[in-house]
Amino acid sequence: MALLGAGLGGIVGSVSAASPAVDSVSPAGGAPSTAVTITVSNFPSGWTLNDVLFDVTSCNDEAKQNDTTITCSAPAGGGTVDVRVIANGGAVDVTATNAFTYA
Repeated sequence: MALLGAGLGGIVGSVSAASPAVDSVSPAGGAPSTAVTITVSNFPSGWTLNDVLFDVTSCNDEAKQNDTTITCSAPAGGGTVDVRVIANGGAVDVTATNAFTYA
């Protein structure tokens, strides 16, 4: 007599949580002081925004609008730069590479 499902005994699976990410930076370019919206995903519930950097320069007016949206004004800078979001005291630190180009 065959056992039903006997062939499934060795299957082991796991589901891992997706990593936090910067999904978009909009607009993708502009002059210093341009209003920018940054969309993020997979941040921990109730996360706290610590900093937003364009290359190595912080936005001085960054604000968490909700769990997926951050707004700020592009700080002084030039060229094409990474946009970095730091949250939860550094426990979340994600970067969008070459995400903003200064006009």
